[in-house]
Amino acid sequence: MYINQNIQEAKRRIDEVRQRRLLFLDLSYLQLDYIPEDISDMIYLLEINISYNKLKNFPNSLSKLTNLQRLDISNNLLQDVNFVEGLYYSLQFLNISSNLLNHVPRDLSFINSEILFDNNPFLDGLPIEISSSNDLSYIDYYFEGLRGRDNRGKLFETKLLLVGKGNVGKTTLMKVFQNNKFKVEVGKEKTTHGINVQSVKRDFFFPAKKPYYDRFLDMENIYFLEVYSDFEIDNDDMPIPKEGFQYRHISELSLSEESLLELRFEEQPFFISNDIYFEKEILINIWDFGGQEILYSTHQFFLTQRSIYLLIWEPRTDDEIESFEYWLNTIKRLSNNSPVIIVMNKADIRVKSIDEEYYKRRFNNIISFVEISCLNKSGMNDLNSEIENVILNLPHIGDALPKSWDRIRKEIKEISNDYLNFEEFRQICQSSDKKEVSYISRYLNDLGVIIHFQNDFYLKNCIVINPEWLTKAIYLLINSIKVQKNSGLFTTSILEELFDESIYPPDKLSDILALMDKFEICYKILGSRDQYIIPTLLSPSPKDYNRIDNFINDFDVLRYKIQYTFMPSGIIERLICRLNNYLETDNFWKFGMILITENSEALIISDTHNRSLKIYVKGLLITPLFNIIEHEIKEIHNDIKLVESDVNEYLACNCSECSHSPNPYMFKKPTLLKFLEKDKKHIDCQQSTENVDIQKILIGYKSDDYSKRNLLRDLISSASNLQTRCNQIKGYKEDQINIYFQDLLRSYVQKNNYFLNEQSQKGRSGSGKNVGELDFTIETLEGEMISFFEGFILKSTDRNNILSHIKKTILKYDSNGLKEKFIGVYSRANSFDDLAKQYLDYLNEIKFEGVILDKSTDVSKVYLGSSEMRVFKTVYYRSQTKLILYHILINLNL
Repeated sequence: MYINQNIQEAKRRIDEVRQRRLLFLDLSYLQLDYIPEDISDMIYLLEINISYNKLKNFPNSLSKLTNLQRLDISNNLLQDVNFVEGLYYSLQFLNISSNLLNHVPRDLSFINSEILFDNNPFLDGLPIEISSSNDLSYIDYYFEGLRGRDNRGKLFETKLLLVGKGNVGKTTLMKVFQNNKFKVEVGKEKTTHGINVQSVKRDFFFPAKKPYYDRFLDMENIYFLEVYSDFEIDNDDMPIPKEGFQYRHISELSLSEESLLELRFEEQPFFISNDIYFEKEILINIWDFGGQEILYSTHQFFLTQRSIYLLIWEPRTDDEIESFEYWLNTIKRLSNNSPVIIVMNKADIRVKSIDEEYYKRRFNNIISFVEISCLNKSGMNDLNSEIENVILNLPHIGDALPKSWDRIRKEIKEISNDYLNFEEFRQICQSSDKKEVSYISRYLNDLGVIIHFQNDFYLKNCIVINPEWLTKAIYLLINSIKVQKNSGLFTTSILEELFDESIYPPDKLSDILALMDKFEICYKILGSRDQYIIPTLLSPSPKDYNRIDNFINDFDVLRYKIQYTFMPSGIIERLICRLNNYLETDNFWKFGMILITENSEALIISDTHNRSLKIYVKGLLITPLFNIIEHEIKEIHNDIKLVESDVNEYLACNCSECSHSPNPYMFKKPTLLKFLEKDKKHIDCQQSTENVDIQKILIGYKSDDYSKRNLLRDLISSASNLQTRCNQIKGYKEDQINIYFQDLLRSYVQKNNYFLNEQSQKGRSGSGKNVGELDFTIETLEGEMISFFEGFILKSTDRNNILSHIKKTILKYDSNGLKEKFIGVYSRANSFDDLAKQYLDYLNEIKFEGVILDKSTDVSKVYLGSSEMRVFKTVYYRSQTKLILYHILINLNL
């Protein structure tokens, strides 16, 4: 009766949607095992929710609705998904989570949409690196590699990461762990600068069950656990009962041929006893992290899952609370709550009690607390036992791995080189299939075997296989007295001074800088050829306190505060790197920065003692700049795995008292949103007691479309990167430079869901060569033109050449009246300053019929930190519409 009612309800909903030609059909929570009517004729439907039913088969009518944009068919009993090959589907979102899918449905390759597929059987037992990818094609490729018994291997490997402050004995402990007979010489251990990686192999006895055991591979290593009772004689010659255990190999037991044969066919050989084990060698990769605080911000790139952490401290200081708070919080977030053993070293000198229960209650990944002395080896047996027990319970031990991947992984580990190029890596993979090589690179990168940014234009040909090679280079630079005295400013020439050429060849120095830039450890000053800044080495004090006071004391300013319950190292440094193309010249320091645009400016201050970021924004258009700042902060939060409880956002009250105060009351953002959810539109200010409109508070913080704001700055960043390659492109012609420039720009615009159309076919170049190669359009994924870029070489102030390109951009190319468009001038003049001055003067002489040109202005100070580039802005009007042409002059004679 209940089922019939649900079927009737489903028919009623279908009929209502059909009669009114609605765009959304909701058939959720009706316990349906089929759709009671054919809905394939409802081609106007854009969204269907058929979740929380009992569908065993994918409804055929759904596969015919090609206009459908969203489909939720989660929480059913589906074993497959069926779409039709050859049809074009408009699906943008598909939810197939919580079904009974034992494989990746092949028909999903026919659609191109966001797919949610959590909680399906095919995800069970997947390596964490694969399952966390949210990429079905990657998962499918992994399964393809496992097909066939001979193609399977298992991963018996883990990391042991030693972390803690400097001088607590991490390096010494690593050596003692490798060799218990290692003789410690007090005061003679060198400090680790960076990361020291060593490996050790240990034999372990694992239960003969899934996921560890493979009867085809491990049958010969089966052992039976035997518990025995014995006696030992005490000092008074009295026998004392003693119990113990030992592992006995299968060959030592008298098993019948029938039992042995049966063992070979058992997936989990429990038929004799539950106490069956097999011996397996585990590779333990030990990572010893340098303890200098200045290097903490780099650790986040190497703290991974598949790891055990030893947090080392010593009782002679009183700063263990600070160390515990930092490391336990960092490990919890960055390594997915990996297990931690807290080790008190130097127990032979002093022992200190701590509140172990307090830390265990706060951090449930703490396994134990151990006291040791590397000097006299006390406690080492206990520590070894704890590490062994953790390894035996690590969820990733025994992960299935395609044998080809395992072969590649092992081969790379045996290579003595520090890095490979892509062709060398491809040869090791023994594959010409780019997609296959890409997936293998991705997995090994996630596993921590290699460092490879395969989608980065600068770095795709550099595959780091020895992380020490990279980290030592970074730490040599950070620890350079010359760079430190220069507040983090350096030029590329210093790398040749610091680095041993036999280890760091000159052709690899640009890769090291690009990797540091990728890790947001340094950034290149825009418009310079080879000047870089390391934010963590900046001066701790701003140069102009009055400039800061003007922000803080200004009533007409947007105020925003982020309060952290835990504030990881490196947030402000990474923010400076990300926002470096907005920095006001000289107005940035280790704990803050001032940002400027043409219409607004902002101050960001990091208060590490109070665990907060404070943001002040003012100007004519404050929302766009605020959105840019907010976006980058949230990106950093996502990278370092901060969760909602780690961060509290505060917005300033705008009541009559607070709006005229430098210290307004700050509302928690979630509180304001909760009031609105409860349909309460007003709230009392806790300072003035005035009743204020919540929507009016929120209006200044309103989110905007972030992807529409960065085009000019992306072009400037790409132009600055072009300057670093000026020697490489010295003999290039215009079309070659433009093509190269497109490659540099592509990675920027793709982040904003734009793409470059290289076949724009708009007209001929200034030199009359190669139609369509000298300029390119910037378009949305739907093909809508956003803007275009025209680049040409200037060796002198050739007015005819300049006029020709400006005519094309304003009169010929811009038939639709695009709001902004761009000219790139590749300067090969002997004097860049003279060329720039003459170019700007000429811009203010040009006149066109039917076009009203305002005075062209130099806006370089807003966008650049160096004089080796210029940005000029030409405002003009066509049909009373205001349009802008930007000129980016790039000095390539550096």
